[in-house]
Amino acid sequence: MTKSIIDETKVKNAIAFFCIEHKKVTGKDPSQMFIYKYLALLDYICVERFGIPSLGLKYCAMKMGPVASDIYDNRKYCTNDRIAMLPVADDETKFVFRSQCRQASLEKFSKAEVEIMRGLVSQFADKPLDAIIDATHKIRAWIVAYGDGSIGRVPMHYQDQLDGGNDDPRLEALSLYEFFKE
Repeated sequence: MTKSIIDETKVKNAIAFFCIEHKKVTGKDPSQMFIYKYLALLDYICVERFGIPSLGLKYCAMKMGPVASDIYDNRKYCTNDRIAMLPVADDETKFVFRSQCRQASLEKFSKAEVEIMRGLVSQFADKPLDAIIDATHKIRAWIVAYGDGSIGRVPMHYQDQLDGGNDDPRLEALSLYEFFKE
């Protein structure tokens, strides 16, 4: 049996942070696609820099980039005291995320994680959605998982983000993370 070490409070606050900060820049609630991409970039940038993900969500590679499976499939973490996932009025298949709080609690995030999160919003919030999708298409783990694009949806693995082979020092941190996750 696999036990999850995902900190649901941290995930909810990451989503709330991205909702609040994205809206500050654009005046609009972020689409579900923006949230999926912010989360994936946060986790995979942290794997590259520190050897472990920030949130530890499970991702699938899809045509438009990585998507956190728990959120995409089950809407887990999506409606609670921190955030709400609301349908777009003219298209019930599309959603936006809205913060239910004035500010996200960042106490479970390191300074480096918060800097990454702020940088992502600064880099992508006021750009077309294609810009952040293109950035997620550069995630090495997405490239490895999605390959030539002939597969509709395939699980991604954090270790595929590391390109240093067996001598990569980040591999040990990621191996320990994965060990304690199970």
